[in-house]
Amino acid sequence: GVVVSAHPSKCLEVLALLWFAIWVATAQSELETSVYLWKTGPWGRCMGDECGPGGTQTRAIWCAHVEGWNTLFTNCKQAERPDNQQNCFRVCAWHKELYDWQLGSWNQCQPILSKKATVCVNGEEGIQRRDIICVQKSNGVIVEDAICEYFEPKPQLEQGCLIPCRQDCIVSDFSAWTECSKSCGKGLSYRFRHIVAPPSYGGSACPNLTEFQSCSSAACATEENLYSLSVGSWSSCSIPHLRHVRQARKRGKNKEKEKEKTIRDPETRELIKKKRNHNRQNRQENKYWDIQIGYQTRQVMCTHRNGKTVALSFCQQEKLPITFQSCVITKECQVSEWSEWSSCSKTCFDMTSSKGYRTRTRIIKQFPIGSESECPNLEETEQCVTQGDGVTACVTYGWRTTEWTECRIDPLLSQQDKRRGNQTSLCGGGIQTREMYCVQANENLLSYLNT
Repeated sequence: GVVVSAHPSKCLEVLALLWFAIWVATAQSELETSVYLWKTGPWGRCMGDECGPGGTQTRAIWCAHVEGWNTLFTNCKQAERPDNQQNCFRVCAWHKELYDWQLGSWNQCQPILSKKATVCVNGEEGIQRRDIICVQKSNGVIVEDAICEYFEPKPQLEQGCLIPCRQDCIVSDFSAWTECSKSCGKGLSYRFRHIVAPPSYGGSACPNLTEFQSCSSAACATEENLYSLSVGSWSSCSIPHLRHVRQARKRGKNKEKEKEKTIRDPETRELIKKKRNHNRQNRQENKYWDIQIGYQTRQVMCTHRNGKTVALSFCQQEKLPITFQSCVITKECQVSEWSEWSSCSKTCFDMTSSKGYRTRTRIIKQFPIGSESECPNLEETEQCVTQGDGVTACVTYGWRTTEWTECRIDPLLSQQDKRRGNQTSLCGGGIQTREMYCVQANENLLSYLNT
């Protein structure tokens, strides 16, 4: 014999090519079979010679392409082929006395999570479910639903329900504070309230029904507590008397004149006068924020334990409360009269379309100062319709269509149906098309085109 020696690198190349060829062939085979799938029909009626579990039932199976047309069984994977026959329970008429539906109790009503959260008024919509099984009456053994369905349809598994709105705890207002627990010195007083409606259906719990606070009805009899300081409430804000205002202005002018006398440079004097005049003009022009400063007072008295008023020096206080303070005079918002209505935003006449709008405005003469009320609306809008001589009709638009084309079936056919279309006649549902246009026209033209 002849011995042929091969280089190791050549052997490795041959093995690699052989492995690659096997991999390509396997991939092609899997790709071809993956487009074919097993299909099954419904199970047929249970057949058999005797009643009970000894019956059999069959169903149809076939191999189909993913595009929907049937093909040979060999194109599908035989390892994945479904069963076309199975054992079954053959139901007879006398089984009605042996088997029946067993109904479970309805579970708790659960809210429908897909619905958006809204304000609860009469209750929240929900759903509740129950278990239903087919059992043998004698021993309660669970059997197939098909046995009971042979005589009676399966009862309803779920139903709608209503979840009552959650009720938070409702309590009454607090009672008045009780008297202090001690006649002198520091003690305790309390107030209470009662439950009007307890919480239900997940509502918030009730708050505390009793509140306590420290109190001191009167100072105990010691030398240091014989006198007490009583502070009154602030009076309403009022404008100072005109005489006081004039005196204050006069004092201010005298101070300014004294300052001017100390300034010897004439240019500096002229600059100060211009600045003062400019400030006065600004105060006159800015009337929207015309702020007036007033004053308010309160009484501070020292009282003996017997109720008599004594000198403030008897009350031992490091710093007495102030009795006079400045304040801002309250002013309400003031607005002007309404302006004339503007022209209608819609300049043409058409009773079929929506109306136009017109507006009127007013301005603020005085902004609110120290007042809780805000200024009213400065603009009003209302609908309007433009009518009268010289008003043109609005442009209208309408849809116009061509006639329907002849019925065509070829757009609905798949490639395979088109290949078979030359051999067999085609019939059935098809497609018709037409063109649509939006045209501008007046009312007379539209009625003419419609006819």
